[in-house]
Amino acid sequence: MTKLVLQQGVAPAQEAALATLLVELTLAPAPQLAPITSKVLLLGDAALADVRRALRAPLGTHAVQESQSFLNCQDAAIHAGHEIALHQTRTEAAASFRFGLSDAGAQMETRVKFLSATQIREMSPPRFASRMAPPTAVITEVAPLTPDVVARYLVLAHDDNPIHTDDVIAKVAGFDGAIVPGMLLCALSEGLCRATGGSLQISDVRARFLSAARVGASVRCIVSPFAGGATQKSRVFVVGEADQIHAIIDVFGAKT
Repeated sequence: MTKLVLQQGVAPAQEAALATLLVELTLAPAPQLAPITSKVLLLGDAALADVRRALRAPLGTHAVQESQSFLNCQDAAIHAGHEIALHQTRTEAAASFRFGLSDAGAQMETRVKFLSATQIREMSPPRFASRMAPPTAVITEVAPLTPDVVARYLVLAHDDNPIHTDDVIAKVAGFDGAIVPGMLLCALSEGLCRATGGSLQISDVRARFLSAARVGASVRCIVSPFAGGATQKSRVFVVGEADQIHAIIDVFGAKT
């Protein structure tokens, strides 16, 4: 475990800029806040430069995000001077980074796989079928994820990975072209769940990334209503134009 002290943290202005971006994508009449998934923006903090380097794939492979989770993050403040605990593991095939964000148990975890271009080309994403979501699910068509939209998110995230901006580099990596950051899809899902969750206090977000969304493409988010007991869950399918599932994102909330 390594203790790190943040130099910038996640500023309210960053969260507000992300909310503005989500409103534009969903054409929502009210702000689409994503205060939990916006905590991933702390990866741009200067104190985490070594973490960003460790996320880079070994020679001959490319980093593909496998999953992202935020646990008990509803009250975690990420500001300059805040201390976090980092646990990391890395092999030639994968890496995992778990951040302890508070003494109260708030955690964020990022998992990536290191794949060859051939492995990436051979990936076969599952297809969405209507039986996967209840009839009461809400479908939101998202505006095209244009290069401008992606660029604005990358500035917020301090993400300089060229596979998000350069078609040639992305094709060398095995994709069809530049790809959308998975965490932008995660933020979209949290914002939409908050819009349908009423008075629920959102605490956890857990995402699995199954395929890449092309920059310039449109996606739709299929949001199941919250259901359960004291703790309730909504499942979001982020689906591409050919019904391929880009991500499955579970959002948890508690009754207040």
